Amino acid sequence: MYFLTSRKLFKEVYDKWYESYAAKILKPRTRKNYDYLAQKHVLPVLGDTRLRDFNEELILNFFEEKQGYSVQYKKLIRTLMSDVMDYAVGKLHYIPQNPFTTMKINFGFEKAKKEEDCYLSKDVVDLFFEEYPEDTAVGLAARIGYWTGLRVGEVCALTWDNVDFDNRMLYVKHALSRDPYGKFQWAYGEPKTESSVAGVDFGHNLEQILLQKKQEQELQRENGIYYKYTVGNKGWVELAGNELETLPFICTDKFGRFLTPSNLTNCCYRFSKKYGTHVTFHMFRHTHATYLNEQGVDIKEIQRRLRHKKASTTLDVYTHATQEMRNKTLAIVDAM
Repeated sequence: MYFLTSRKLFKEVYDKWYESYAAKILKPRTRKNYDYLAQKHVLPVLGDTRLRDFNEELILNFFEEKQGYSVQYKKLIRTLMSDVMDYAVGKLHYIPQNPFTTMKINFGFEKAKKEEDCYLSKDVVDLFFEEYPEDTAVGLAARIGYWTGLRVGEVCALTWDNVDFDNRMLYVKHALSRDPYGKFQWAYGEPKTESSVAGVDFGHNLEQILLQKKQEQELQRENGIYYKYTVGNKGWVELAGNELETLPFICTDKFGRFLTPSNLTNCCYRFSKKYGTHVTFHMFRHTHATYLNEQGVDIKEIQRRLRHKKASTTLDVYTHATQEMRNKTLAIVDAM
């Protein structure tokens, strides 16, 4: 039954999978990332391989050549290849079974993270804020992340129409992500998950900083060169030129140039190297959740602020036992 169809090449199945499934079902960012992995890693090596020739030895040898990549990166490649094979089995009926379902690939061990490597101490946060004051684009972005728990792409994508000053609410509707083909283009797309599209309320501290930033931008627009942006036909952020400005970004420098996730990643790296510590922008999100948990905020409220679909995600990934929490526990134990 499968004698002829199993002679199909992997690249032929990939093309069908991409056109019929990925292009219609997957989000643009996920689709682009998968295609990047396919074009860079899989198709040049296995594209001309017949489906029936995919066996455990061939697959293991393929991943053996990927030893220089992280465990997570190799797992993404495996997921892509397995999804294409599932399509070959379930939709196209080219082969009777997905070879990935009957084998286990040892990708090596991921470096375990210490809990203290996931969130920032108050001293490190204060030092970062001293290094990047609130009137800088990086400093503003860091404070938004610290006080709201927004992800890096969500912070960079914030525009003034996302801010409700009357109710002190930030509405997360978009996220910036780099074009996976490395063209230095930034896509103005959807956040990570459906539950991520929601409002996050903010306090008086951030309110004052945002009001001051808005006033500064208005003066800069009147008195000097100020870049204006819009969304192009491909969904990329582009200079507006003579067109109507549709992306009045919040996190900008004095010339109106918007901040990108790469800018923030580089600033965190330079800060870490300068002070001999470890800081990533995502750690502000972890710190936000951990601090609220430390102060006894209900986990459902933390879940709401982080916009997780399930409270278990908030508990398992974003809340960590700080030394203060351990001390409180010991004090309770001593009083027993």
